[in-house]
Amino acid sequence: MLSPRGSRLIGEALCEQLRPFGVDAVGGPEVGGAYLATAASVASDHNGPPLFGFLVRNKAKGHGTTAKIDVSYHPDGRRLIVEGRRVAVVDDVVTSAGSIIRAIEAVEAEGCEVAAVSAVG
Repeated sequence: MLSPRGSRLIGEALCEQLRPFGVDAVGGPEVGGAYLATAASVASDHNGPPLFGFLVRNKAKGHGTTAKIDVSYHPDGRRLIVEGRRVAVVDDVVTSAGSIIRAIEAVEAEGCEVAAVSAVG
């Protein structure tokens, strides 16, 4: 995953898998989900409409931005994680599913619709 070729291939595969769900954004729990979301977001820039990325922290930070969800923004400056936004949540593996469930709950608490969930591994 951390190799250039691996990131490109996984990013392209995720884009292909997620596009039919009509999502505007892709994100996941730190750390593994963040790598995958970034790979998909970068790959989307070369193939179809962009998928903007977000990261769901295990817990809110106590400094800087204290948000539980770190996001990119639309080019026009609109917030990414808003009520009604269709998103995909990704993670590198599913063991107990705890981290991906917490990520889903975090974006749903912001009013997003989780239209797709994927794990690689």
